[in-house]
Amino acid sequence: MGIQNENRDLNDYLTHYYKLPFERTAERFWRRKLLETLTLLQPQSILEVGCGLNSIFADIDEKVCGTIIEPISTLLERQRHLQPRCKMHLYRKRTTDALDSFRIGWGIHYPIPLHLQPAYLDLGFRRGDFPISEALGDEWVSLPMFPGICKDEIETIVQVLKNSEE
Repeated sequence: MGIQNENRDLNDYLTHYYKLPFERTAERFWRRKLLETLTLLQPQSILEVGCGLNSIFADIDEKVCGTIIEPISTLLERQRHLQPRCKMHLYRKRTTDALDSFRIGWGIHYPIPLHLQPAYLDLGFRRGDFPISEALGDEWVSLPMFPGICKDEIETIVQVLKNSEE
């Protein structure tokens, strides 16, 4: 079990995270690309897994509804203004149980945070330097994503995620 969300100092984490110019640049680039794709596809609904500081729903047509699944209660609370347009769910173990019951693979992308991995030891970071990153390794889940995934598989994953939080 990870560190409880209420014990995290999100503002301190973000201060450290955004000191590196790459992070803001990467965030802006991917958000712009996502918005371009959504504009092109014009979906009626969206499932957003991990909304971060600013849900994508804040920047798209208000007619689009959907669901936000977020593992950090502090981040989810920041999106409450989007209700009732969006259903909101704090990530729960039942989500991974539901994925397991449908034999949908999932994993922990970084069980050891990057700053603690052997390749980065020479940077001098220690456990506790990035407590939120460390805690997320216990809570976040990587969903299936690969070049050959088909539309039916994506729809199944989305449906299982939606149903697991109802």
